[in-house]
Amino acid sequence: MFRFSVSNGVRRTTVDATSEDTLRTVFGKSGLEVGNGTINLDGTAVTLEEMDSTLEDLGINPEITHSVMSIAKLNCAVSVVMAGGVAVVASKFDPEVLKNAAKYRPDALKLVNEDKELLYSIAPVAGNKGSVNNVGAEFGSAVNSQGKATATVPLTEGMNREKFIEKYAGILSKIRKIEEQIDAAIDDIEAEKSSIAELVTEL
Repeated sequence: MFRFSVSNGVRRTTVDATSEDTLRTVFGKSGLEVGNGTINLDGTAVTLEEMDSTLEDLGINPEITHSVMSIAKLNCAVSVVMAGGVAVVASKFDPEVLKNAAKYRPDALKLVNEDKELLYSIAPVAGNKGSVNNVGAEFGSAVNSQGKATATVPLTEGMNREKFIEKYAGILSKIRKIEEQIDAAIDDIEAEKSSIAELVTEL
């Protein structure tokens, strides 16, 4: 017998399954809507083929409870997946977009108040894991299954979804606002890159 903690980001329930079940039938038993997002098993994105493979074929360990989550596709939002003692915070953007924004429009990566005082900032960094804290977020070179830049947050013992939201809601809101600023600057960045390229002639 296999046991799964199944969530669609809104509701969570527990489902028991047999070796002949698939992740798709596990979701069916949960009664939750899968939606049009990605499916994660224990924090790792699942392919369409894996969704229809039996639990036995996937080599899933029946001795522990596994986490299965449907993550909705959002057009303009940072997202978080909690699994394996860490929270992986994924930017809306891939690392290259963040690097270009930092180079051509660095102010777009900063959130300031009316007095121009810095409230929060994000930055691309060379390391893999990145970090998130009260003053800023650093997104590393590691990407998620959609190719988006990520930062890893270690979870303290007993940290569940509700406690994570309570602690990080303000931070995630600030990151989302900064991503909106980057979104607004992308066209200007591409235009500036093109204008600079026109200044260079190779003989």
